[in-house]
Amino acid sequence: MKIDLHFYGIAVLARAGGFNEEEALTIAYASQYVDDSTESEPLQVGKMIFEPVRTAHYGLEAFDWSVQKKIYIPFHFLPARPIRKPGDTFLTAPGSKFTHMVWDHACSETDTASRPISMGIALHTFADSWSHKWFSGRLNSENDVENIHVFEDNHWKHLKLENIYLDTMPQIGHAEAGSYPDLPQIRWKYRRKGQQNTSERKNSEDFLKACKEIHRLLTDVEKDDSTELIPWGNLAKPIYYLLKSPEYDQEKRWKMWREEFADLFIDNEFDYDKLAWRKEALEPKRKKDIEWDDFSQTEFGRLKFPYKEGFYESNWVRFHRGALKQRHFVLENLL
Repeated sequence: MKIDLHFYGIAVLARAGGFNEEEALTIAYASQYVDDSTESEPLQVGKMIFEPVRTAHYGLEAFDWSVQKKIYIPFHFLPARPIRKPGDTFLTAPGSKFTHMVWDHACSETDTASRPISMGIALHTFADSWSHKWFSGRLNSENDVENIHVFEDNHWKHLKLENIYLDTMPQIGHAEAGSYPDLPQIRWKYRRKGQQNTSERKNSEDFLKACKEIHRLLTDVEKDDSTELIPWGNLAKPIYYLLKSPEYDQEKRWKMWREEFADLFIDNEFDYDKLAWRKEALEPKRKKDIEWDDFSQTEFGRLKFPYKEGFYESNWVRFHRGALKQRHFVLENLL
């Protein structure tokens, strides 16, 4: 999924589920930051070394099993259930038993400031179980996708050149399907190698089902101070309209979410800046020092930051602690 749902959708669903503006935006930010945490090496902060937890997989050598095990599987391609015997599948399934285990674990966080962040991380994984369904986070032929078609202008368009290119991608996650599983407005179909049947997906309908389930989870979770609940029936039509909008420009799609649900965020800015939590926690000597997404491991390893008061209470630090807990929980229960 894209920011449409991982941030904007989650924020709306959290408000509808009874969370106040600040809590809802914290949950949503943590959800989206799972796709933006490219922090790859220990950081020197003052006289201490802080080791972040990388959850974003782009730009990595995906053939490395440690990447599959530490990033793909715990955060983006959670197997349907713990692996208990040879032959059990690693394939992701929508709203699976394992995603609910991860959600319950996040909700059990006892630190009130960290709990919304842990919940946001878990909701990213839950949402991805719908967009990434029937793919796995390991290198395996189960991710071998062929013959992709996209439904455009009332007919099926065969992606000839795209299919040739995508077939060269590693059989990890949905690499061979490109970005099609993550685009809300896409209707597409494909065939797995060795199979005759074609699988068709209407992403907007799948994503709407995910939103309904997430709304239920957020409504049911215990809260210290619940705000007024908004029934799913009041949300389904506007959310479906936003999901299936044919607009491809991301900025325009985000604007549509902000305008549609502006009344839910009166006192807080309803927008996402992936550098915001980094800025809150760190004081870079140079602005680019926190714009490290394209840094090599060597460049990242050279970074040094002065200690900033409140560093260990920052949302950025809490995010990495929450991500570490989720990774440990998944790997401890996986095999």
